[in-house]
Amino acid sequence: MRQPLTNRELDRTLIAPGKDYDNIQNYKSHIEDAEDFVYILDPYYNENSLRLLREGLINNSSVKTIKILTKPNTIDEAFKDSYSDFAKQMRKEGIAIEFRVVVDTKTQGAIHNRYLITKNRSYDFVSADTMQRGQLSHIKEVSDVKPIFDQFWENGKELLSCWTEIQKYKEEKNKRIKEDILRKI
Repeated sequence: MRQPLTNRELDRTLIAPGKDYDNIQNYKSHIEDAEDFVYILDPYYNENSLRLLREGLINNSSVKTIKILTKPNTIDEAFKDSYSDFAKQMRKEGIAIEFRVVVDTKTQGAIHNRYLITKNRSYDFVSADTMQRGQLSHIKEVSDVKPIFDQFWENGKELLSCWTEIQKYKEEKNKRIKEDILRKI
């Protein structure tokens, strides 16, 4: 027999097909519940992720520091501009924010999953795109990954001040990929 909705609790760990609204609420609720800081490690961080971060922060007055670490794959001029606007607003609201991009190939190779880290919890998280597509996934609490995040963080390049270096890396990588493809033809 089907239970009435009022007697069921939302599974905050499940990202499921056909549950678009619940998926967004689950994603944002973990940010809303964060204490003191939010550190995000996502190899494919994008504007959709930034938007959902903002939505989660609207109901959170505890977070005073944000650090985001990604690979350069999804970072382009439009994202840089959006992040710049977002960062200015966060700073006006009293939130310190930094965004770094890992261009070191050894560190990039060590990054696979996505993580949300806060004062007392670390989560194996989902990408905003996976969540919005409703691809089956879970948000799971894991042991503290902050020490590993901190190591990766040291190898990152600050998005705005190192923009030229990040772009140069991406251009060189694309050139190598094209050369590899041409060699195989």
